[in-house]
Amino acid sequence: MPFVPHIKYHLLIGFVLGLWIYIFLIAIGPFDVSPLSFHRRVESQLAYALFFCLSYYCIIPIQNKIYKKFIHWNILAELILIVIVCLICFFPCYVYYKSDWVLGEYSLMRFIGFTYLPFMLIILPLIFFARWSVFKYGTKPQKEGKKILLSGENHLDVLNIPLADLICVKSASNYVEINYQKNGELHKKLLRTTTKKVLEEVPNLVRIHRSCLINPMHFIEWKNSKTLSLTHVEVAVSDTYKKQLSALPQFRP
Repeated sequence: MPFVPHIKYHLLIGFVLGLWIYIFLIAIGPFDVSPLSFHRRVESQLAYALFFCLSYYCIIPIQNKIYKKFIHWNILAELILIVIVCLICFFPCYVYYKSDWVLGEYSLMRFIGFTYLPFMLIILPLIFFARWSVFKYGTKPQKEGKKILLSGENHLDVLNIPLADLICVKSASNYVEINYQKNGELHKKLLRTTTKKVLEEVPNLVRIHRSCLINPMHFIEWKNSKTLSLTHVEVAVSDTYKKQLSALPQFRP
């Protein structure tokens, strides 16, 4: 399953889902025990949507940490994260429901069984679809665009991939290790060549170490003062190149 760790995508997902939930609650009012006027729904249902947005934003650092550790994302991890969002969201929703502002009549168990659980069963597929759609869109540019041909000394030793799929290039004795992604997953290939030759073939790359080149398109963040987090991998930055790297706008800590 594709996954994009960039925060901007998750901020967008949380906002769009929160907006959809707000509109849905105004129209359907599943948290209402007794009928409310339209004006009253517009006022009272906003809090539930905000609780969801905040709950979703809470899992962003959790999922990104898991992704960085395992460099993999699957449906099981996706479902677990979605369930965690629903669990985080439950407590503030119930407290608000029983507050003087709403005056909900259901007990805890009835609220779970007759209101919250049915509502979340509707929301779960929507969350999954929204995340999948945005992740697919977020990785689409990495499947298209300019192609590059990397070659080694052997005429059969070649790698032809979109430039946006290339993540980084590392020296490995008499070879270089090409780290690239395909269908959202990390792949590696050894070519008998040098980083110098690769940089000549692909001037878009940036040298961060005598033995390492990176594609700026995959930069995520500085993990610490000497390490960069890229898509799928983390790479060390040497002191020699750190100053000039930090001077570039997209790499400023």
